[in-house]
Amino acid sequence: MVEVNGVAECEYGLTPCWGPLIDVLMERFMYMGTTTCPAVMGKRRIHMYKHVWTRRYLNIDDRGFTYQWKSGKYCPVNVDEAIAHVFS
Repeated sequence: MVEVNGVAECEYGLTPCWGPLIDVLMERFMYMGTTTCPAVMGKRRIHMYKHVWTRRYLNIDDRGFTYQWKSGKYCPVNVDEAIAHVFS
């Protein structure tokens, strides 16, 4: 960010900096462990993250696909739905 005449101006086209976002999000989730689910798209390992306030889970596999636990099994859901669920 550049300041000109006391006004902040944004710089665009820079290399993305993901560290601050990751740090903020990591403070709000607990890592609960993994499960391997053979019934889900070819035996994928699913990582379970629990939100500290809502107590809802964000379940993500090694490839970045997201899931919800429904009716006794992990069901694939799109990322937006998974995130909305965690914060609802």
